[in-house]
Amino acid sequence: MGTLVARETDVRRETLRCAVLAATEDPRFTPLPLDELELVSIDVSVLCHMEPISGPELLNPKRYGVVVSDRQGRRGVLLPDLQGIDNVETQLRIVRRKAGISPEAVVDLKRFEALRFYER
Repeated sequence: MGTLVARETDVRRETLRCAVLAATEDPRFTPLPLDELELVSIDVSVLCHMEPISGPELLNPKRYGVVVSDRQGRRGVLLPDLQGIDNVETQLRIVRRKAGISPEAVVDLKRFEALRFYER
């Protein structure tokens, strides 16, 4: 869980806030029990500048994440360099599905790079 625009004053506080939300309020999972906390490894992606792009030919799923949005206000985000996403068509199909946007809908595209940090 994360945000496209930070709500905290620095990346450390924003990371902490998002980590707590992910552990306790992610609707996809049950809350993390305290006794399982030591079993968790942490992976943080810090999103870099987002730039509007004119079309999918400017995407590269290994380098860029993508934000798609439609005229009804639906929006989907997909990080860069995700396992199993090796081409732009797959990247866009997945992010549209996440957002509930049909394959035929006109969308605005933004791309971004991300700094990834992994716990050892």
